Order: sequence, then structure tokens, then C-alpha cells
Amino acid sequence: AVLARLPDLERGLTRILHRTATPAEFVHTHLALGKVHDTLSGIRCEPDEEMEDEDNDDKKKGEKKRKDKLQARLLVSLVATAAAAETQRLNAKLLACVDVKAATDGNWLKLFKDEAMFPQVFECARKISAAEDELRTELSQLRKTLKMPQLEYFTVAGIEYLIELNLTVTVPKTWVKVNSTKAKNRFHPPEVLRAVRNLALAREQHSAACTAAWRYFLFKCAHSYGAFRATVKAVATLDCLTALALLASHAGYTRPQ
Repeated sequence: AVLARLPDLERGLTRILHRTATPAEFVHTHLALGKVHDTLSGIRCEPDEEMEDEDNDDKKKGEKKRKDKLQARLLVSLVATAAAAETQRLNAKLLACVDVKAATDGNWLKLFKDEAMFPQVFECARKISAAEDELRTELSQLRKTLKMPQLEYFTVAGIEYLIELNLTVTVPKTWVKVNSTKAKNRFHPPEVLRAVRNLALAREQHSAACTAAWRYFLFKCAHSYGAFRATVKAVATLDCLTALALLASHAGYTRPQ
């Protein structure tokens, strides 16, 4: 049942290897790999060799206990590969580098968690925060100047941080009129306009830094491709064997020994 609900792990790993995976694809792939480990690591295994070393009396005594254990050598080997502890530790380490929710939501601003690994990303993020702080400071000053304590910024048609005022309100000539309606005028005061430009620049720098950091991160992840590829191959083989076993359980089919 678990195998049936997995995403295309082979495709996900290939996209990570070629550095074309999105953060959401990366997270979904590695969460699925973690799910495989958590599920298969709970399976109790007892290879056939251990059974052969026991005498007949011991076999009879332990027969009941072995009914819930995996015994076929091939299956034991596949489960051991798919649930390898070292691979799971590596998987957890890679997932810890990113914020899972941010990756799923496509939120680049909160995606990376390790500043030591991605210093440029965090530096650009601080520039964004500084520009937004400046805009909040300017809004506070405008409220005092215009004597409008409830004044807020507006976003219209993708244009952010607009000051919307009634047509009767007089503003300084330095204010840039962006657009208007029958009842309102919308402006960018010069201080706000400067802060908006700083914010736009910071966002562009952050976007470029995130793109470079993400490609570097995927490059580092590619070094682990072999371990995860072995897991995926084992899972694919288990999936095929499960399908064959289900088919063989139907009337008219014979289950190979």
C-alpha cells in the first residue's frame, strides 16, 4: 500500500542529479524516501540461512514466531537496501538544509535554513527586510504629516505601496501620481518611491542568490545519488515482486517456490 502511493522517485532523483528539480520536487522526493525507510525498517527479517542452521525441533518451536518475519533471502536483501540506516541519515541531513513548508509553498525567502551554507541568500534577505522596515517607517511619518492615523498602503494592478487619498486632499508637488479613480488619487511620495526601488533591487538580488544557491545545493546533493539510486532500485524490485505475488494468489495461477 505504501509503495502504491509513492511519487516517481526515479524521475525525482534524475531531476535532482541534473539540477532541474524545484524545491517542491526535491522535498516530495526525499520525504517519500524517508517514508520508505520508516515503513520497511519496521519489517522483521530472518534469512533462510539462519533457518537451515537449526535442527528440526528448533524449527518447530520457532515456526510460529517466524510467520511474521521476512525469510526469503532476496526480499531480505532488498528490504535491507531500501531501509539502510546510513541512507536515511543522509536523507534527513539533506532535508534539514531546507524548510519543508517553504519549499512546498514556493517561498524562496524562507527556503534556506543554514546561513553558513548560503550566506549570500541571507544577506539579500536582510536587505529586503531593511527596505520593508524603511517603508513602514515612512508610512508612520505620513500618518503624522497627513493627520491620518489609519492610513495604509495599497496595492493596485501589481503596483505596491500606493498612498490613496481623496481628490480633495492636497499633496506636495514632489509626490508622483500613479493613477486615480473618480473619488481617489494614488501617489508615491518620493521617500516611499526610493524605498520601493530599494526593495525591488533587493528582491532581484535575492532571487538571483536563491537561484545560484539552489543549483549549488542540488550539485552537492548529486554526490549522494548512488545511495538513493540503490534505494529506488530496491523499491522498484519490491514493487514488481509484490505485483507478481498478488497475481499468483489468484485462482489458476501458481506461486513460484
